[in-house]
Parts: sequence; C-alpha cells; structure tokens
Amino acid sequence: KMAAEAWEDKVRLVDSESYVETVTEQTTGGEVWPAARVLLNFLSRTSVVLGLDRAGTRCLELGSGTGWLGMMLAHHLPSPAEVVLTEYDSGIPWLERNVALNIAKLQARVEVRECDWAWFSVSPLPERASDLVFAWDLVFGSDLVYNDVGIKHLPLCLAALAQHAKCIIYSHTLHRLDNCDLEFFEGLHKAGLYYREVTRLQVVDGCRVAMEQPLRPVSPPPFEELFPEQRQAIFHISRDPTALLGGEPELRYIIAS
Repeated sequence: KMAAEAWEDKVRLVDSESYVETVTEQTTGGEVWPAARVLLNFLSRTSVVLGLDRAGTRCLELGSGTGWLGMMLAHHLPSPAEVVLTEYDSGIPWLERNVALNIAKLQARVEVRECDWAWFSVSPLPERASDLVFAWDLVFGSDLVYNDVGIKHLPLCLAALAQHAKCIIYSHTLHRLDNCDLEFFEGLHKAGLYYREVTRLQVVDGCRVAMEQPLRPVSPPPFEELFPEQRQAIFHISRDPTALLGGEPELRYIIAS
C-alpha cells in the first residue's frame, strides 16, 4: 500500500544571508529548488514500493546543498535508519549548520560527508570515493546538472555507486539548459547506465512494481522547440536495463552514431 499523503515539512534552515557568510565558494546550494520538492513528494508517495518503510534503511544524497531534502527523508524514515548527506568541501560548513539546527528532531541518524564527483573519474578509485560505494537502499539527488562538473563527473559517480546501490532516483529540471540535458544523459549512456522517467508507482501482487499513466506528456527532445516548457522530471537510473521501474530504457537523449 502506498503512502497516502505527502510528508509534512518539519525542517528548519539557517537564513539565506548566512549562506554567503558560510561557504567559501558559492554554488546553487543556498536554497531549496523545485526539483527537490518534487522528489520529496515522489518519495513520500512511493516509500513502500522503494522499501523506505523498512527499519535499517540506509540512504545517500548527492549534492545535498541546504540538506533540506535529505533531512526531510530522515524525519520520516522508520528508526533505526541512516541518511548520509554529501557536498563538495566548500559547501560542508553550510550543510553542517543546517543539520545542527535540526539534528535533535530527526528520526534517522544523519551524517555529513564530503563527496567530490571528480573522485570517480580516477582509476583506481581513491579511498574516499570507494568508501561511498556501498549497498545503499537509495541513492538520490536533485538538480545536480548545470555545469561541466555535473556533465563530466556525475555520470561516472552514479556508475560507481550503481555497482551496489539498490536504487538510484534523480530529479531533474528538463529544458532549463538543453545542452546540459543532452550531454548528461548521453554521459549516463557512455557510463553503462540506463534511465527511465518515472511518475507514480504502485504495488501489484504484493511485490511487483507497475507504472500508472504519466501525469504529463513526455517532454520533446532537446532543441526541437524554441521555448520548451521547463518541468521537473524524476528518473530511475540503473546498470540493468531490465530493472528499470515502469518498462524499457529511454533513448530520447541518445545521440545516433
């Protein structure tokens, strides 16, 4: 049975002016973006299907920014559970301040760790990267692709994590930067990963996963419309094309060779 209602927002954040004073390098981590809120709503309504209702769940968030999304998950996971929030070194102090503001009320144990996606572009993986390659019940993130770092390194980071992670869910704003969309999804393909947009999940026969009809039409391919509508889309990413929730892998961002 799916969760019936969206989770209540119980996370407090340090005021945004403190962000400028805290971080050594400003990025997009100073606010909660719409893709994070869309992903939280998805997780709250599909928590049973994704196994997030079980005690002992361990989750990893990439590019946590304010930490709002990961802490909201930590508020609602059954104890004992663990949520690891990650950021680049320059964003760690800001993330830690927000966690400190909420830590006493979180149900799951929350840990803040540094994660530079460029670590995963090195072979063999450095120890601090391999330490994150674990059998996570869920790896998640939102709106992480907006520059060359996300395009180049994030697919390799996800490919390494996908070796053992049970599920990777990523929320992305399509058509904000079409070039980034195209290169990122092509990067997933080159890294040996498959993806599919998912919307609502349901349980069939107690264990099987099926897909309801999408809430909105599939977005047009990049560059086919002059002013395409931006929208938040949630993707399941996997090394196994047969394991994707809802059906076959998508190919709309694969460049024909």
